[in-house]
Amino acid sequence: MAIVVEIPSDYIADPTRSRPVFNGFVYIGEVDKDPELFPIDIFGEQEDGTEVPLNNPYRLSAGGVPQDDQGNTVIVKTDASDYSMRVRRAIGDQPGSVAYEFASAAGKFDSVFQQKEKVTLVSGQTTVSVNTLNANSSVVYLCGDDVDNGRLCTPEDYTVSDESTIELKKSYPSGTVILFAQTQGTENTNPSLGELTDVDLTNPQDNESLVYDGETDFWRNEDLNVRGTRNYITDGRFDRWDQGTSQTSNGYGSDTMWLNLNTGSTKTHTQETLTAGVDLPAVDNPTAEFFSRTVVNSVAGALNNVIKTQRIESVASLAGKKANIALYAKADSTKNISIEFVQNFGTGGSPSATVSSIGTNKFQLNSSWARYDFTIDIPSIAGKTLGTNDDDSLNFLIWFDAGSAFDSRTDLLGQQSGTFDIACVQLTDGENVFPFIEEDRQKSLDRVNRYYWTTGDQIQLYIVNNLDTVRIASVPNPTTMRANPQVNVQVNLGDVSVVSAGKNFSRVLTENNLAGDSVLTTSYTADARL
Repeated sequence: MAIVVEIPSDYIADPTRSRPVFNGFVYIGEVDKDPELFPIDIFGEQEDGTEVPLNNPYRLSAGGVPQDDQGNTVIVKTDASDYSMRVRRAIGDQPGSVAYEFASAAGKFDSVFQQKEKVTLVSGQTTVSVNTLNANSSVVYLCGDDVDNGRLCTPEDYTVSDESTIELKKSYPSGTVILFAQTQGTENTNPSLGELTDVDLTNPQDNESLVYDGETDFWRNEDLNVRGTRNYITDGRFDRWDQGTSQTSNGYGSDTMWLNLNTGSTKTHTQETLTAGVDLPAVDNPTAEFFSRTVVNSVAGALNNVIKTQRIESVASLAGKKANIALYAKADSTKNISIEFVQNFGTGGSPSATVSSIGTNKFQLNSSWARYDFTIDIPSIAGKTLGTNDDDSLNFLIWFDAGSAFDSRTDLLGQQSGTFDIACVQLTDGENVFPFIEEDRQKSLDRVNRYYWTTGDQIQLYIVNNLDTVRIASVPNPTTMRANPQVNVQVNLGDVSVVSAGKNFSRVLTENNLAGDSVLTTSYTADARL
């Protein structure tokens, strides 16, 4: 017998906004499995009782109401007794697009988010009080134009002070909304299924818990004695090389998420190829295709150095916790390198001073690949002041060459020339050692797009003649960027300027000296890296 695929009230409401999920996508799949990977047959009952097959996913109207392929309002049904569900916003398969997800969806909307409370922040506010709900049992979201709209908060974002108060670990712009959501009754329904395909929701093993990872957006069964397995390093596998495969300059310029720095001494960074299952030790057998090579030409000088670093968004990352840093490395001969963490409290206003020499470790490489693991104590940031420019970060540094001015930060590494290879870098919460986390490649690329993306090859923009001398085109970002990006546009003719560059919306360009509507060939880059 067919059952109705339930929705909340008369339409699917966005849990983080006071409006429907307009023009969204709804996926229905096998129970306890990813509905996009394991879809099931669904059909729609029209107003006159006629039943018609539906595409899976089916679309929502602008009012969040299920509709068939012809735009008719329908009641969605399936012959399955239970099913999984994912509701995506109209932006499709992008980070932040998921509004609801359930491994077992039948009956879930009877309890989900029957109680909600919003608090609008003022500038600099970090203490948030809730009046009608219990902060300990609420799901908490961040909503606003200057944050990831509708992002599910994790313990990295806030702590619960008591049942009526949470403390944010960073401040957000005035007008940002904190949304508390709670179910009726005792069931704690979290609207996220992510990449779930085979996790048993009903019978967790002893000492095991089902844990939601808000950053990578998936559930996992996890030993209660083991902390999270999110990799805080973005593109630790070195998949992205948007700016080139070789670099001698200081700064960004090759492997997209890594700053390649040098002072006095010189270096060349290059992309090199790995043979999966052959080059790296079989204990992890990571499937990385590339590694980063740094060839150092050391020049004597107390302030001279060669460093590879990644700036991890938010100085609150792992603050007050133990962390495990792991990487694969080798050198052209037996040589030392050093690692270090730095807490940078950002710019603007009166931020606290940078804290360096965190977790400094000097260790020896040889000419064969090996994995190196270190447990680091990241200091708390309690009592620290963040800058107002939203550019604070936790920085991870790999030192290849260090003048004497950096002895305390590098454990007396000293200066040296040589060839140094780095692959599969991973930073995780807790002191446990995990195999390298093989993040889905598309998700990895999406994470990078938050900070940097480019069209690469030239694209064509269709320019509309809105005024006599101004033609306008828009370029949508593939995902919400960390901050308003620096934009670079190159064209084959005419003058182009960037009118606005925001992180949530399209970039608007003007093009002069063309008659009427035109086609403009261009390449486009947006950079919001720290």
